[in-house]
Amino acid sequence: MTVALRLWPTLATCRGCKTLGDYVGRALILGVFTLLLYLVVVWWMGRRRHRPRRGRSTKAATSQRPKPISAARAAQGFTLVVDTVEGGGYSASSTDDADLRAEAPTLVAVDERVRQTIRDQLADKGHIETSLAYLWQDSGGIAPAAAGGHAGGNSDRPPKNLHFEVHDAAADGYVAESESGVRITANTLDGLLPATRTEIALRWPGAVGSATSAVTFSWVRNVRI
Repeated sequence: MTVALRLWPTLATCRGCKTLGDYVGRALILGVFTLLLYLVVVWWMGRRRHRPRRGRSTKAATSQRPKPISAARAAQGFTLVVDTVEGGGYSASSTDDADLRAEAPTLVAVDERVRQTIRDQLADKGHIETSLAYLWQDSGGIAPAAAGGHAGGNSDRPPKNLHFEVHDAAADGYVAESESGVRITANTLDGLLPATRTEIALRWPGAVGSATSAVTFSWVRNVRI
């Protein structure tokens, strides 16, 4: 483009033109040359405007990349808070690592994705032992007590804070036990929530239809990744 700008004054002065035909021919050449020069300038300016800024894009990509998890950090274990997802399913996010999070239709599937995320982010690709502590709260309502329940005339309210520790059980699937002596069994982790609501309604009929205590669950497991 620099060469073209230098040639333009030479063409415009029409040195050596003797006849009208010479001037007309030179004018036509000058017009075509000017048009080509204009198109080149437009193309060059557009190319500069849309050129990617490599420095910023590389920096942004680096900042979005999850940080590697060291074997020493993984050995300390992770605590994850589980929430329900609008439309169905669950999400889990770690209180120890902002990059450790997962979402899946079931609680077991959430656990599988969490372990896969840890495996993918491990700085050392060897196997490690770690613990995963899942915490979630039941925000559902208490189910009405079924006819023939075992409330035993107990109309008191349940404890202010009712916490269940969840364990794997080979025969029963999963078992949730509280310090107040309530024991819940279900074939799936997801099934513990509705089973717990029903059990609370049977034991404490006064909890139905009113504000009840917070019901929380914890599921701690040692895994090899």
